[in-house]
Amino acid sequence: MAKQLSMSRVFDIAVGVGVIPESATVDRRGRATWSSDEFALVATLERLSDGRIGWHFFVGDLKFGPALSSFGGLSVAIDPAVDDAVDWPTVDDSVEYAEEFLHGGIGAAQGFVVDRLDLARLIASESDVLRGNLTTWLPLSNYPARLVQALILARDLGSTELEAEIEKKLRSGTLLLPGGREVDIASSAKRWAKQYAKALGREVPV
Repeated sequence: MAKQLSMSRVFDIAVGVGVIPESATVDRRGRATWSSDEFALVATLERLSDGRIGWHFFVGDLKFGPALSSFGGLSVAIDPAVDDAVDWPTVDDSVEYAEEFLHGGIGAAQGFVVDRLDLARLIASESDVLRGNLTTWLPLSNYPARLVQALILARDLGSTELEAEIEKKLRSGTLLLPGGREVDIASSAKRWAKQYAKALGREVPV
């Protein structure tokens, strides 16, 4: 059996083919971090239970994300909409084998979020958003918290339209979670707003 490539070697290939910039910081856990003009970006590789290689991608707001790092960095997770995992690359595989996997996954995911306004709309979505072969991962359980995050972005961007849409969602009543538990959206959002306000050092009215 051919020797499998190390995680660091796969990341080296990702940098070499332009999927991840040379400026990215790569750690031993299979995580690369870098930033664009508006976003804090994170790409991860993981060894799945069946031995194949998979990926995840996160797009966070560069302006407010660092202050909210303990709350997920005001970010959205992007995953493959269908299983695109492949056998872990080996020394016998061509570079193109890993390159195709990396470009189709992490590479494509970098174009999922258009701008900060789009990020806000995605975060404020009650359910996952599908675009092509990619999807967000937006758990219903953190919907009230995400509405507050999106509200912070909308106000910073001066988007009164999106702000009004979010405020309407905040007043939409209760949320039925898997398992049958009900959550009052407005009450939950107010609790999250207090925590975010403390982290940001500014009021977050909801």
